[in-house]
Amino acid sequence: RDRSPSRGLGDVYKRQVLLFENENLDLEQRGNRYYLSLYDKEGKFQREVTIDVKDDYKVGLCNGK
Repeated sequence: RDRSPSRGLGDVYKRQVLLFENENLDLEQRGNRYYLSLYDKEGKFQREVTIDVKDDYKVGLCNGK
């Protein structure tokens, strides 16, 4: 799987915390957001879902590529 760091994120990239990983997905925390990255059987990135938890614990989802 391609684990090369994203360019241009600077300190934000350094603050990522990998919370869970298996062969098909990663769950990372980046600041106040969580990112669920989905991979195919060959380990190629397919889609990322952003999970935004607000101060009042309301959850927002964003489905991106």
